[in-house]
Amino acid sequence: MRFSELIDMVLCHPALLLAVLPALLLMLVNGWTDAPVNIATAIHSQAVSAKGAILMSAVCNFLGAAVMCALGSSVAVSVYSISGLDKVGSAALPALSAAMTAVAVWSLFALRFGLPTSESHALAAALSGAAVAVSGFGALDLHEWGKLLLGVLFSTVPVAAVSLLAAGLLRLLPLGDGTFKKLQVTGAALSSFAHGAQDGQKFAGVLTLAATLNLGGTAEVTVPLWAVFLSALLISLGTLLGGRKIIERFSEFAPETPHCGFAADLVSAVGLLLLSAAGLPASTTHAKSSAVFGAGLSERRVKSTKSAILPLIGAWVLTFPVSAALGFALTKIFGVFI
Repeated sequence: MRFSELIDMVLCHPALLLAVLPALLLMLVNGWTDAPVNIATAIHSQAVSAKGAILMSAVCNFLGAAVMCALGSSVAVSVYSISGLDKVGSAALPALSAAMTAVAVWSLFALRFGLPTSESHALAAALSGAAVAVSGFGALDLHEWGKLLLGVLFSTVPVAAVSLLAAGLLRLLPLGDGTFKKLQVTGAALSSFAHGAQDGQKFAGVLTLAATLNLGGTAEVTVPLWAVFLSALLISLGTLLGGRKIIERFSEFAPETPHCGFAADLVSAVGLLLLSAAGLPASTTHAKSSAVFGAGLSERRVKSTKSAILPLIGAWVLTFPVSAALGFALTKIFGVFI
């Protein structure tokens, strides 16, 4: 589907705008609340200024989304399929609008307290809650949910373990803090690229879903280039908003030594890129937090690291049920008025 066709559909069916606008807002929110975790460790160690890091992150997020979607769109297809909203008929538009609104509400609530949540998981949960509201549990695609849960598994404990190992190995290299700070800038750029690669695909999948709902869904999903470009652009613009509260929260348990910070950046970025290549939806926040936690353990900052990361884990745990419940409730409400 061409972008001009989507515009024509919106003009003919104004209700579609109520599904597309929240999705566009959510892309901005993602760049604002999720992308800052990729540069927090480099800013904390003063490897790069906050302003420079934010600009670099915006550019790398755009490139990550564009390049990865050009290479393949399996993550986008997974997000498209996970709830089965393409199979629920005329109720799909208000349900999609409700789901996008639910994710934005949850993300902004978490931002108020400086908690970086996973828009990926909020997105999947809200879409599923919306689908259940209109079509019951039979609408859910358990295979795609299995892929999501695999992404949760591989982006947490293994990433923390490898980050701990990497930090220990990097300590053995005859390199000073100045060299590792320069490497941290590269690591932050790579982390931002990996974030765009993952989340750019997810939101391109949402736009594809919105564009095909009025066509009754489609058996073969093709993610259009305009969806990729638009999601990449909006995530990058959201990144420019800074997310200072998220950066400050991450700084509470970011590694103190540059070699540990570089280990966390490198491991989380490589992990996300591998998961993207495998077509598994994963959370940037989970991967980066797990990597930072592992690197923090190498510094024997167990107590301070645990106390800082526990609120984040609490937010992760709440993301699934709260987003699903919001998606369900808002779908019931939106269904009355749309």
